[in-house]
Amino acid sequence: MDATQFSAEYSELFPKIYSYIAYRISDRQTAEDLTSHTFLKALENIEQFDASKASLKTWLYHIAQNTLIDHFRSHKPQSSIEAAEKISAEDDVLESILTQENHERVKALLEKLSAEQRKIVLLRLWDDLSYKEIAELTGKTEAALKMTFMRALSLLRSETITFLSFFILFLIQIR
Repeated sequence: MDATQFSAEYSELFPKIYSYIAYRISDRQTAEDLTSHTFLKALENIEQFDASKASLKTWLYHIAQNTLIDHFRSHKPQSSIEAAEKISAEDDVLESILTQENHERVKALLEKLSAEQRKIVLLRLWDDLSYKEIAELTGKTEAALKMTFMRALSLLRSETITFLSFFILFLIQIR
């Protein structure tokens, strides 16, 4: 693959790589910078890309993953007060609060999973990668990934049912 072919794929893959990074980085500007850095690294090393080993999409996800690891090693997480300052007067504060609460619930559920399960669930559901692409990225078999994914979903379902049962009982008690 040469730079011309790479640039043809850029417009399709940029939003996907950005989404992958943005979910893992709360700051939009940093996510944009890291996404650009990912594509710059890829372009600089385009001659190392081997389509027989992985698809371009998988190769870019691997570079994005390494870029995130490098970022987290070199930067300390910023406090959430900075995120709160970004809420402007014209924003719907209630909607922001509800969105944040839902995000926290999903995050809490995902934290019930092992690191491996969480990674596979996010790659499959959030990043919309196929099992084949995840296998290329992680070095695991598709069968192992499917089993891990199904076990993770089973755990999430049981945790959700437990949470909902608790919540319903709580509502009944306060009436």
